[in-house]
Amino acid sequence: MKQSTVTTIMTHPFLQCLSFCIILINGQVFAAPYGWYIRYAMPDGEWFAYIGAAGILVTAISIFGLRKILQGTGLLLMWLSLILFIAQTTHAMRSQLVDGPFAPITYLLFVVVTVLIVTNYIKWKSY
Repeated sequence: MKQSTVTTIMTHPFLQCLSFCIILINGQVFAAPYGWYIRYAMPDGEWFAYIGAAGILVTAISIFGLRKILQGTGLLLMWLSLILFIAQTTHAMRSQLVDGPFAPITYLLFVVVTVLIVTNYIKWKSY
């Protein structure tokens, strides 16, 4: 079965990296995209930043070959980075992560891209 154009676009590794980097993280002072947090946390030795950067790199390399394996690995690393980031925040900070109208939209975009990638690689049988 041939993929639709929307599915092809939504499951492209570039859009996967973009949807991961633009996840809006609200803070006490200002909101910033998750890519910004990764970039500025790497010199401090934060594990979520290293894992997130590795996820972006592996996904970017998947454009050139071994797309299924590398894109799936990159997706797992991206989710692990988000989980580690959220786990290290305080309870009060977690409640602010989805505050505002734009943060949930960016989270939802990454979830939709994830679901499309996963369902794209699972072979569904129609009986």
